[in-house]
Amino acid sequence: MNTGLVSVTFRNLTPREIIEHTANAGLDGIEWGGDIHCPPGDVHKALEVFELTTQRQLKCLSYGSYYKARSGEDFMGILAVAAALHAPNIRIWVGEKGSSETDAATRKEIVSNIQQAADMALEKRISISFEYHANTLTDTIESTILLLDEVSRQNVYTYWQPHIGSDLESNLHDIRLLSNMGKLKNLHVYHESGGQWLPLADGRPVWEAYFAVAAAEAALIEFVSGGTPEQFMRDAEVLRSIRHVR
Repeated sequence: MNTGLVSVTFRNLTPREIIEHTANAGLDGIEWGGDIHCPPGDVHKALEVFELTTQRQLKCLSYGSYYKARSGEDFMGILAVAAALHAPNIRIWVGEKGSSETDAATRKEIVSNIQQAADMALEKRISISFEYHANTLTDTIESTILLLDEVSRQNVYTYWQPHIGSDLESNLHDIRLLSNMGKLKNLHVYHESGGQWLPLADGRPVWEAYFAVAAAEAALIEFVSGGTPEQFMRDAEVLRSIRHVR
């Protein structure tokens, strides 16, 4: 399993600074975010970031977009940047409301838009993966699995991260389900309690349990206690030490 950093962890840093921290931490690569570091449509910037990334022997593990599968959104600009980054995957958000608040017609529209995006991405050998998050159609494991079935594209997957308030056993159950389906792409890794980011070392036993059952391509640190590079280095050391638990 590859290890990496989600660049939005450090929105205040430049791509060059993020690359240096990631390389120094001994991780494999970066998921570049589309909000600040690699905006959609800015292919020139993406090419520069790709060159800087590879110069430090790092991979672009994914492109973290803010595409929400709404009608009228421009996916072409997102795809162009992902291709320039040589990203194997594009992470998307699925709608803007939870599964119980989304009507059938809206869900059908979202499914259709994801299918179109996936077909476009497939031409460039890029996969599409859902952000696993509250207030979207991936707010429950049941809705996530149904969505994967509705979209029905071989190059469509989902990420996983612990939903706030979820317990260990239900999380392990969900990871196993997605892994057995072959639909778990990447993990977003962090330790959180009561709305506060905590050192990953404090959550090590839990994440060791998750890694033991997760068949994912990459584990990506997303947010760290205090938002500091120093804490990121400590979290990266923990991540590297548990990457081979499975």
